Amino acid sequence: MKILMALAIWVIIFPASLVKLRNYILKDAIEPSYTTLLMSRITGILVLILLLYGLFNIYLTQQ
Repeated sequence: MKILMALAIWVIIFPASLVKLRNYILKDAIEPSYTTLLMSRITGILVLILLLYGLFNIYLTQQ
């Protein structure tokens, strides 16, 4: 259960820090390019898939 709590906190905090980091990187670019937005979207989707996969693995091992 401690692992699940830590993961829940990490899931809440990590995407917010990712958004801050992305905004900081894109701040100097007046108009962000299409590829930059696409890469950030792909990165977000990959992170989400990895998180769901990890949570599912933990759920299965707890059974």
